[in-house]
Amino acid sequence: MNRSIRNVPAAGLSCTLALLLFFPVAMRAQNAPPPPAQNAPMMNAPMSAPSHPHRMNPKKQLRHLTQKLNLSPAEQQEILPILQDQDHQLQSLRKDQSFTRQVRRQQWYSIHVTTQQKIKAVLNDTQKKQFDAMLAKRRQRMQARRQQRMQQNGASPANGAQPAPPANNGSQPPVQ
Repeated sequence: MNRSIRNVPAAGLSCTLALLLFFPVAMRAQNAPPPPAQNAPMMNAPMSAPSHPHRMNPKKQLRHLTQKLNLSPAEQQEILPILQDQDHQLQSLRKDQSFTRQVRRQQWYSIHVTTQQKIKAVLNDTQKKQFDAMLAKRRQRMQARRQQRMQQNGASPANGAQPAPPANNGSQPPVQ
């Protein structure tokens, strides 16, 4: 009987951990907005490293760009190291918890803009136009999602929500 009493806290802990791991997945699957405490602006609080299960790795990004832009093998060889460097920089940024959310966001944006500029330097004029169109479409999707979240949360720039950052002459993060 002593054994079953000792295993009760471990079983309870296992159930609690299972619920904590499953609950966020279930919430995401239902497209339910996160609780208000998570939506509160914390511009000066350190940001934890979120998991990115759907994030494309550099090779997947390259395949996507190759398909959309009809990249030649030579262009692929030039772009892959650019994407790998971006991935390395973003991983380092995610791991470094010393930055505030605002600083981290600025650095993230800077990394993506630099990557886009390097990719554009490899592309021909037609591909550059296609790439810009891809980025514009991505910006529109992001803006629509941002507006939808703001409406779901009852937020607007007037009552504390952060407005969308201004477009940077077509320099937005690469399509992922």
